[in-house]
Amino acid sequence: MLRAVEAALAALHILTSQNMPKRAYLEDVIERIVQLARFQLQHSIYPAYDPVYRTEKKDTITSGSSAKKKRAHVREVRDKTVLLVYHKLVALVGLMAELLSVQTLTDTAVLHLSTVGVAPFFVENISELQLSALK
Repeated sequence: MLRAVEAALAALHILTSQNMPKRAYLEDVIERIVQLARFQLQHSIYPAYDPVYRTEKKDTITSGSSAKKKRAHVREVRDKTVLLVYHKLVALVGLMAELLSVQTLTDTAVLHLSTVGVAPFFVENISELQLSALK
């Protein structure tokens, strides 16, 4: 997981560098980077930082559990791997914003990027990612 995010970061650093030729902007590479970011955010980062996004076992589900109750018992994320992936995804989202200003992308790529940019505003405790998504 960490190596995939680092590879995506490396590719975006190359794509957002000065004077890149237009043939370097491969649509498939950009689409895969966006898919990776969406997947990691939805399945790793959001559940780690906001208990509302965690999938619960049937044994622990209470009939009256609400989003407020779940968020009231939030704990700080201590897993170093999750923290490292989170900070790399913050940089990744920022580089995606730079890529939008450098290169014109297809409609589908922009649509997928917009979901990456909007979704963090509905998640608690990820302020750095929200600031990066504002770009």
